[in-house]
Order: sequence, then structure tokens, then C-alpha cells
Amino acid sequence: MGERHEEYLDDYFRRTLLPVLTPVAIDPGHPFPYIANRSVCLLVSLRSTAASVLPQASLSIIHVPTQVPRFVPVPAPAGQHAFMLLEDVIRLRLPRLYRGYDIVSSHAIRVTRDADLQLGRGRAQDLLISIEQSLRERQMGTTVPFSTRAICRPTSRAHWWRSSS
Repeated sequence: MGERHEEYLDDYFRRTLLPVLTPVAIDPGHPFPYIANRSVCLLVSLRSTAASVLPQASLSIIHVPTQVPRFVPVPAPAGQHAFMLLEDVIRLRLPRLYRGYDIVSSHAIRVTRDADLQLGRGRAQDLLISIEQSLRERQMGTTVPFSTRAICRPTSRAHWWRSSS
């Protein structure tokens, strides 16, 4: 990436993303947060660079904001268009979010929750109520597939799976 791209992405991160990002530490005092159905998150593995008497997290999660377009336009030659995935822009700027930590790894993950629809037999009005209730419950359903864009460290994946099911 050239200097022009770096400056553009730095400015985009500072103005657009930084105000809406909230890294959440995962440690014994902070259980794994709820992840909504079909949401994209970054799972970040960390290592502290300084000794401390306070508990230190080795795992963190960042919800990729949905109020920002998923494809970020980046400078391109005249007549061409170029884009970066939002999670990649965030991943490149992780050191700005985790001062005092080395970034060991980061992985984009997406959770899909169980969409099993249980319908009873009955009148049309009962069917509508059943569908509405199932859709509300779906947001809190059991995690079904766990998908990542790249190979996720087994320790990160195992910690996430135990905590989210």
C-alpha cells in the first residue's frame, strides 16, 4: 500500500471508525459478550508489553460497525475503483486501539444462530404469532456455524466456542 492509501485510511479510521469502535476484553472478569446473529466481529489475540498487577486480557473482540459501509472506497487511478473490507481497515489499525499490547493475531468471524422454526398447527392468526415469536427467539438462538476468513488460532477458536454456545 502506498503512502497516499495509508494517509487516506488513517484519516478514515480516525474520523469515521474510531468513534464507533468498542473493543471488549475477554477474561475471567468479563465473560464472552453476546454476538448477534450474522454479525461480523474481529477476534483479537493480545500479549501485554508491560508487567502489571491488574488482570490482563489475552483475548478481545471488536464488533464491526454496521452503520458504516462494509466496503471502504480507497484512492484509485482515474477510471478505476478500489475497495477494502471494513474489517481489514480496522485490522490494520489495531495497534491504535490496543496500546500497551502486541497484536498476536486477529480474525474476522461471523456467527449464525439457529433458525429452526417450530410451528404448531392452527389458525392463520396463530401461525403469524408463532412466526413472530420464532424470529424474536432466533436472535438469541444457539450458535450453529462458526465461520472465519482465514485460519483462526485453535486457542482463540476454542475459547470463543466454549463461551458462545
